[in-house]
Amino acid sequence: MRYAVKWGYLRQTPCLVEGAFADTSAPRPTFTVIDFRAILAHVPERYRVPFRVMFAGHFRIGELIALDWADYDRRTGSVSVTKQTNPAGQTIPTKTGQHRSVRLLQDGISALSGLTPAVGAVPIFKGVRGGRIDRRVLRRVWDNSRKAAGLPEFRIHDLRHVSLTLVAESGASLKDIQTRGGHASVNAAMRYQHTTHERDADVARRVDALLA
Repeated sequence: MRYAVKWGYLRQTPCLVEGAFADTSAPRPTFTVIDFRAILAHVPERYRVPFRVMFAGHFRIGELIALDWADYDRRTGSVSVTKQTNPAGQTIPTKTGQHRSVRLLQDGISALSGLTPAVGAVPIFKGVRGGRIDRRVLRRVWDNSRKAAGLPEFRIHDLRHVSLTLVAESGASLKDIQTRGGHASVNAAMRYQHTTHERDADVARRVDALLA
């Protein structure tokens, strides 16, 4: 840092600035499953399934929208997450570039059982015109519903935080949480630790027990 200042890349070294590396962002409110269910009660019936599945698989909104029927194994309740959609509606790689398989929580499996399945690369969640549902529509529905429930600060991405917190409370290991959430590995060693399908299914069963 001293040389960066000397060579003119920095006006002042942050090593001399008090609190330069402090996280000054405001803490987010803590939400619960009860809060999620309160909002879901205000969501129009046709839009409840996407939010239930989003919670059950800890999906980012782009990952949820990009899901095709070919990605879902109805026998095991597992979903293969290999892509996402961006705000423009284009299909792109996942945020971390990783692929993962997640066994949905039971409520997500039950939600999908009420839909008519299709074969191949057909979107699971369709818009009113038949194409892949627009994230702006989901966000608008969620925003209206959270305000109606008296929880205006509960963002749609908080669904992922609430559900993954339950995973942690179930006694799952850090690797289980990373696997289900699709987080980037924190170090090279973690890349070579793989959660088995049996272990992932066991984690899902224990979280379902917490929800019950």
